[in-house]
This record gives sequence, C-alpha cells and structure tokens, in this order.
Amino acid sequence: MPSGVYIRTEEYKNNMSKVMKEKTWMKNNKGIKSWHNISGLSKLGEPSWNKGKKMPSIAKENSYRWKGDEVGYNGLHRRIIKYYGKVKKCFLCGINKKGHWANISGMYKTSIDDFAPLCVSCHKLYDLGKLNIDLYNMWGKVREAKHANNG
Repeated sequence: MPSGVYIRTEEYKNNMSKVMKEKTWMKNNKGIKSWHNISGLSKLGEPSWNKGKKMPSIAKENSYRWKGDEVGYNGLHRRIIKYYGKVKKCFLCGINKKGHWANISGMYKTSIDDFAPLCVSCHKLYDLGKLNIDLYNMWGKVREAKHANNG
C-alpha cells in the first residue's frame, strides 16, 4: 500500500468522530498547542485505568516528589490547606470571612501547631507586629483543648 493512503471504514470514522468530539486544543506550559482529552476517556472511549481511584501507594511520603521537612513556603501552605481546609473563621476576631493560615513562629515548621487561622486584616497586623499578643501560646491552648475533647 502506498504511503499516505488508508482505507477508512465506517467504524473507524465513527470512533474517530467520537474521540475528536471529546478533545480540545490546549496550550502546555511552553505555549505549544496540542490535543487534550477533556472527558477523561481513552482513545477508544473507555475510562482511563486510574480515573476516580485514590492512590495511597504514591501519596504523601510515598511520592517521589515528597520533601518532608524540606518543603518550601508554597508547598507548606498548600499542604496545610489540603489537610485542614481553607480558613473560614478568624481565630482572633471571630469574623466569618476568608482568611489565611498564618505562620506563628516565623520558622515555618511543618506542624499544624505552627499555623493559626486568621482573617487577612488580623494576619497583616500580626505580621507587622502591631498585635501585642502571644498567639503561639493562645492558639496552642485552643488546639490542645480541641484534641482533649475529640480524643
């Protein structure tokens, strides 16, 4: 058969039509456009083998990307948000609004005990040193009380 000449059956055309409807053009991180599967289906319309499965064998400490205590600033904040959720209520003023997990000691330890949920304005005042409070001990006592009630 000469190069570039293919016999396209109706079954092949239908399969290709189905696959192409589920794809879209996207740019990767280098700005190069390519086809991406947007439905999570493989080329033949079957779900991928790992769709919806949790992978504990490669999560957390088992991941090749796990850095443990050597985690950076952004990674540490992402880890705190992933395991403890977003801040919904400020620990200091008690206002129910969006906030941050504020680092208390300034040493960025990997423990949740080193972070307190603060609203944006309280976080800013704390970081600037305008709040004359011992947040580390205050938040530590609250955490200990929660642990005592739960366990």
